[in-house]
Amino acid sequence: MQSKSSLELQGEIMKLRNSIALGIVALTLGIVSATQIQASTRHYTTIPTSLRGHWYHKSGGEYAKVFFSKYHYRFNSSNGGWTDISGTTFPSYGNGHSNLSVSKRNKKGYYYIGKYATDEWSYWKRVKHNGTSALKMYTPLLPYNYKITYYYHLSYYKTISHKFRTADNTDFFYNTWSPAYLDMNSDSADLYSSYQDAKDETNSVTTFSDSTKQIEAKWISKTQQDNVLELKINGQIYYENNNYHDIRPYSASRRSDGIWSNFKPTSPYARLKKGTNIYEGTEWTFYNNANIKTYRYNGSKWKFEY
Repeated sequence: MQSKSSLELQGEIMKLRNSIALGIVALTLGIVSATQIQASTRHYTTIPTSLRGHWYHKSGGEYAKVFFSKYHYRFNSSNGGWTDISGTTFPSYGNGHSNLSVSKRNKKGYYYIGKYATDEWSYWKRVKHNGTSALKMYTPLLPYNYKITYYYHLSYYKTISHKFRTADNTDFFYNTWSPAYLDMNSDSADLYSSYQDAKDETNSVTTFSDSTKQIEAKWISKTQQDNVLELKINGQIYYENNNYHDIRPYSASRRSDGIWSNFKPTSPYARLKKGTNIYEGTEWTFYNNANIKTYRYNGSKWKFEY
């Protein structure tokens, strides 16, 4: 047997090296190609622009919150935390689909939005409700029922006027008694036993100085040309010249920094000036004998602040 020359051996070694190199390149290209194919099947999931924004639903003084951005569906959970379903993250079971699932708009205008490959989520669409923009959430309930919930921008809740005891008028009536109070900026009001004495402001018999007492008042007649009021205090009739508006048909009025009154907002004698409204976040300052306390309305009740 003849031995191969060194030149022939070198040639065979070169061929082997080239074969190995080609195999490595082919394997690498195969891996890259597979990765590219897998990546090419991934698509970010987006939220429709009509739904995007911060939205709130209020119930029992608490807010349910939903935030739709381009790639995220976030909402506050019952445990107090936040759940975030992302259209840019991809679960291993999704075969290239993101965690976020958004259906096509159905014939009623709703989008079904939730976590991919799960069920029992809700349908959403943007609507006009109560005169403002809102998201309408339609939630199917088994077996054949459903629930409708509306979400609004937070500013909507700041403009809702809440019911509160309010004076019937900004003035008194002549033919019926109305609740009346000493103006919180007045120390007292002089009282008289007759209409003429009150008109002339002579022979005062007593003064009324209890800023925390509700009394009754009315005008003398429909045609009177002065400001003499007839007052009923503890069953007694008095007259008072109201030129300086010491007696008012309300016990609380709005200033630039909120409501001020000699009564707490929880008092049955707290009565707003007609035309004054209470909103969520309204502050009420109770002022009595230098005792000052401030309360804030949270949309369902008054809470002491300081």
